[in-house]
Parts: sequence; structure tokens; C-alpha cells
Amino acid sequence: MLALIRGAGDIASGAAMRLWRCGIDVVMTDLARPTAIRRTVAFSNAIVHGETTVEGLRAVRAENAAEAKKLLREGSLPVLADPECACREELAPDALVDAILAKRNLGTKIDDAPIVVGVGPGFTAGEDCHAVVETMRGHTLGRVIYSGSALPNTNIPGLIGGFAGERVLRAPCDGIFTAVHRIGDTVEEGETIGFVEGQRMKCTISGVLRGVLDDGVPVKKGMKSGDVDPRGKRAVSRYRVISSDHQTSVLALNPVTGRTHQLRLHCKAAGFPILGDPQYCSPASALYSGTQGLFCQQLLAARLELTHPVMGQPLVISSRQSVSAGDEQVHADARVLDGNVRAV
Repeated sequence: MLALIRGAGDIASGAAMRLWRCGIDVVMTDLARPTAIRRTVAFSNAIVHGETTVEGLRAVRAENAAEAKKLLREGSLPVLADPECACREELAPDALVDAILAKRNLGTKIDDAPIVVGVGPGFTAGEDCHAVVETMRGHTLGRVIYSGSALPNTNIPGLIGGFAGERVLRAPCDGIFTAVHRIGDTVEEGETIGFVEGQRMKCTISGVLRGVLDDGVPVKKGMKSGDVDPRGKRAVSRYRVISSDHQTSVLALNPVTGRTHQLRLHCKAAGFPILGDPQYCSPASALYSGTQGLFCQQLLAARLELTHPVMGQPLVISSRQSVSAGDEQVHADARVLDGNVRAV
């Protein structure tokens, strides 16, 4: 079965990932200069950089339908710069998903494929598609609608950490966007995130930069160009490689800050998830953990210090084998997949 997805932003990429993991071939299309801001989780990045990988799935830019078919045979997800979806006739997909999220239908018809799905507002099941997927935050998010439409667009971003419209960064004028911050950076209210024709695009709240346009993208005044998550806090972890067999490594980890799931998230973000981790695993690490019988998370404390809850005295619990990282004592060790470890 082949599914053709119009749009390759973060939500479209989530749909593609789900279909791919169900054994369905997927081809995606997007603009020649994609406007997705959460680029690290969007397959549209392959159009700009030639290829990209999201959660272990490699996507590669294809120049035409024939090349897309070849990439599918090789096990890669093809992404075409084809906003008009001209490749549809040659690909003849079994299903077409319009996940452009333009808040309106940009030309998708119910007879474009045997199954046509519209994502978000702008589609009506039974008229221009067979089903609509709700994208509005709330208890109906993700609901499949077989008659009627999704909830209308309110033009108000979803509330996160008490902020709605304030967390969205918009282009100050028409022109070409240039970023000065990267996704994941901690930013402060009033800080400059990028420039458009010399004009500054500034944050209105503090937090972590969750998304920002790539350099060189043409923008219009008021266009969504970035997104700040106000819940984000700075997190720092230090590490040292204890041993490696070129497939797995044992790391000594020192969490300088104490954020929820910090070490697990940092290892995953660096591309080396902790083995046995059920939440932050990659397909490769999950497979390896299963074949090795590692069904418990391989993140083990080497030394714990706390105040006794009853006696009020300092309590130190250490493993039998101490782990030293230079001049400082580390607090945990973890076994991760892949020996090519880099800084977290």
C-alpha cells in the first residue's frame, strides 16, 4: 500500500511515521523552500539538506516520482519539492493525506485517490475527502470525522505554560529570514531570534526555542517564523566514556542540573538512547534491548546523597565500584547504543 502525504511539516511527519511503522510505503511533498519551524522533527528538512532522520527513519529528497519509487525500494522515505502534488498521477497512491495545515483546502479532491484524508480545518468529509482528522487541542484532538468538518480555525495558538499568542514569533516585515538562534536554545524576553531585511524578530517571553525557520526562507510580514516554549529550563549534563565495543558504550553521567528525565532525554537527543528505556528509545535501541533481554532501564545510580527523612542526617549510598570522572565524582552510569559518543 502506498500513501502520498501533501505537506512534510511536524504534524504531517508524525502521520508519515505512524503509517511507515504500520508497514505502509509513504511519499511526501512540500514546498521547494519549506516553512516548517519545528524542523528537527519534520521530514521537509530533507528537501533543503538532501536527507534527514527523525526517530530512526531516514528521509531523502527525490527529484521525481521514479526516483521516489527507487528510494522506497531502498528503504528510505522520499520527499519531493512538489507543492502542486504533480507526482500523484504517476505514483497512483492508494491513499492521499492532505496535511499541509493551510486551514483551507488548496486543491485536494475526493477522487484524488481511493482514500483521501484531510488533516485539520478546511475539509469536509463526504465532499472533498473521505475523512477529516481533528487538530484542535482538547479532548477531540486526533478524532476521525467521517461526516462534516473539523473545528474551525480560531487563529489563537494553543495555550502552553499560560501563554498562547505570546509564544509565537512572527516576521517583522517581508523579506528573507536569517536566524541567530538554534532550536533548543534558551532565550529571554526581548532577545533577538533572527532578522528579516535587517529588522529584528524578538521574543516576547522567555523559554526554550521550540522551532524557528531555516536561513534563507522568504517570509511575509506577520508570518509565523518561530515558537518559544515557556516551560523550558536550562539543563546541563556531563559525561565520560568508560568503555565501548563499537556497538554499545558505558557512560559516566553527571547531571549538573536536575530536570525531569534529564539524562534520558540528553542521551536520546545526542542520538544514543539508554538501553532498556521504554519511553525514550529508538527503533534500533529497542530492538537491541529486546534481543539482549534488557527489559529494565540501564541507567544505574553509582552514588546517591540525601538527607535521612527521619533522622535528618546526611545519607550517602554508593555502589561497590566507584566511578571517577577526572577530579569529580560522577553520579550515574548508563549503557547506551552506539559507541560514537559525542557531547550532550
